[in-house]
Amino acid sequence: MTEKQQKEQEATLKSGDAFYCYLFARDVEGADIERLQEVVLQKGDVADCYSFAKEVKGADIKKLQEVVLRHGTAFDCYLFAGNIEGADIKRLQKAVIKNGSAWDCYLFAGNIEGADIEKLQEVVLKSGGAEECYLFAKDIEGADKKSLMTKHKKI
Repeated sequence: MTEKQQKEQEATLKSGDAFYCYLFARDVEGADIERLQEVVLQKGDVADCYSFAKEVKGADIKKLQEVVLRHGTAFDCYLFAGNIEGADIKRLQKAVIKNGSAWDCYLFAGNIEGADIEKLQEVVLKSGGAEECYLFAKDIEGADKKSLMTKHKKI
């Protein structure tokens, strides 16, 4: 990193702007990833943490994931699980299940390798309507089609 870039990094860190810290870490070779990431973590913005985890080589996925688990939606957890190498699928799935959204469980089951279909299906059966049950039965390999079809006879 050049002397000019070092000064820019210090100014970026001092600004406390998480988005600019993410951009600097992503774009400047030799940037102090740990210090820049710390600003992102302190701000706690889910989108910045997701971007940092996805695009910055050397990012601490576990730390960034914690922000998503604490402050993100079930859909944020689904996105993190599906797009971030090294994400803890079981913990993210647990957050999706806890949220109780049949649609998010359907997405997780259909798109995340290693998803627990049975647990996700339980949420769909409890909180989903006819459409979610139909889609889960139709699209998700390993779904208990009989249970899903019995729950909503309209299907």
